[in-house]
Amino acid sequence: MASVCFCLSVHCFTHEEMMRIVMEGDPVPLRPNTGIQKSDEVQWLFGDEEQIVLTEIKNTEVTKYTGPDWRFRDRLKLDKETGTLTITNTTAAHTGYYTLKITREREKIYKRFHVSFKKRKMTVTEGKSVTLKPAREIKKDNLIRWLFGDRVQQTLIAELNVKTGEISPYADVADGRFRDRLELDKTTGDLTVKNTRIEHSGLYKLQIISSSGVTEQIFTVTVKGE
Repeated sequence: MASVCFCLSVHCFTHEEMMRIVMEGDPVPLRPNTGIQKSDEVQWLFGDEEQIVLTEIKNTEVTKYTGPDWRFRDRLKLDKETGTLTITNTTAAHTGYYTLKITREREKIYKRFHVSFKKRKMTVTEGKSVTLKPAREIKKDNLIRWLFGDRVQQTLIAELNVKTGEISPYADVADGRFRDRLELDKTTGDLTVKNTRIEHSGLYKLQIISSSGVTEQIFTVTVKGE
């Protein structure tokens, strides 16, 4: 973390830079860690040299500008009390620089974050079990879906209606490779693949569907021989 403060005439500038590395799919809260005053104008921008305005607080009102950039559509939450910006349902496409700009009378405060993502990679020995866990607690109105396959063609392998507790395994999909091998925890949403084989290597996607939208997590599983 680097911080610098300097003044030109009567205008003061404070600049601070931080780095965040998080798991793809996890929500990312970017916190000002400085008090927000009611008269402050707050802007969050994305990009390095060419920046776009994501969202702002002006006169205590929050405005979001997702525009033509699909990356941030339905993924931004701005707390008007603290100025914290949270990016939800994250992917590698959200990697980059995020700049917080606070205008306060004659003072300008800048805080910049560099955010990058890493995938959840899991390695298991053939014949052992592997458990994939949601990054957050599931709620009663959630529908949990687990899919398998690459980003182009994904197959639904298990589904949980949290409210009813009903679990629907799809044993015969993906050439039947998951038959009698899946356990879905109705309390946590964890998916366990038992008695793994090499053919169970690949990408697994978790979808958590609620009234407020869909969040996703990606897991990369590698099954190696004994």
